[in-house]
Amino acid sequence: MGGIIGMMFSAANPGVIEKLCLNDIGAFIPKEPLVRIAKYVGINPAFTNLEEAEAHLRVIFSRFGIVSHDNWRHITNHSAFLDHDGHFRLSYDPKIAGIFKEGSEENIASVDLSEIWQKVTFNKCLILRGIESDILLPDTLAYMVNSKPGITAIEFSATGHAPALMEENQLRPVVKWFIE
Repeated sequence: MGGIIGMMFSAANPGVIEKLCLNDIGAFIPKEPLVRIAKYVGINPAFTNLEEAEAHLRVIFSRFGIVSHDNWRHITNHSAFLDHDGHFRLSYDPKIAGIFKEGSEENIASVDLSEIWQKVTFNKCLILRGIESDILLPDTLAYMVNSKPGITAIEFSATGHAPALMEENQLRPVVKWFIE
């Protein structure tokens, strides 16, 4: 959601954004991955321990390109909390699923943000994409890169939506781009 918010803010405030980084999001989002996400976003499972929570997160975040056990533990420690009943829960508001209209596939549609993208301004833009992403398609990335100057695109192998930016091979080029 941060990339969409960044694009909308930039479009509404021309000239304010100097550097914009979009992590596996673009000017068009197909319906199919939104249907996939709707199946798990908004659920509020209870886990008896952090290992169960981690196992769940490893399934729903399997596309993020996270490799190391330490990074999975870090994600788990920051994605789960102990509730008043002694269960571990996910640290987000399950009401976020409201945008999917209770996950009804008939109510989910592709999202075309190309009009917003045309209004986005920046001096430099970095667009990240997981090679296996079903959210930011290769054609959408090509359209975006060819539509404006100052764009750098980086694609990460063995990663879908969205690169977690935790592993060194993902983090290093992003940090380098930001400090240039």
